[in-house]
Amino acid sequence: MRFLVLLSLTSLLIQFHTLPAQEKIYLDSEWKKCKQKRACYYRIILGKDVAGNIKLEDYYMGGTLQMSGTYSSLEPEVKDGLFKYYTKTGVLKKECSYLKDSLNGAHTLWNTNGKLREKSN
Repeated sequence: MRFLVLLSLTSLLIQFHTLPAQEKIYLDSEWKKCKQKRACYYRIILGKDVAGNIKLEDYYMGGTLQMSGTYSSLEPEVKDGLFKYYTKTGVLKKECSYLKDSLNGAHTLWNTNGKLREKSN
């Protein structure tokens, strides 16, 4: 039994390590696809999780992480899972969960200095 679990985990790790280099998708200020020179953000699709949800990250053009989260669909975009949003300086500002594109459960907000501002259920 342990062997099968170890084999399964090893297989998953190999799949994620052998993914091709992630392509940057450039987005304008309205989050629409655009050319690099007009972009305010870029997106990297990291792959799919065990449930088949698409894990991705959005970045400010300077390279700072803006958001990480999972989607059940990208066309149309349907948020499904934990999302974290960051300021341009890289400070975590919001953490929340979505289920079928609707907020689901608790969310937490932080000030730009990283102090907890609000936590709700």
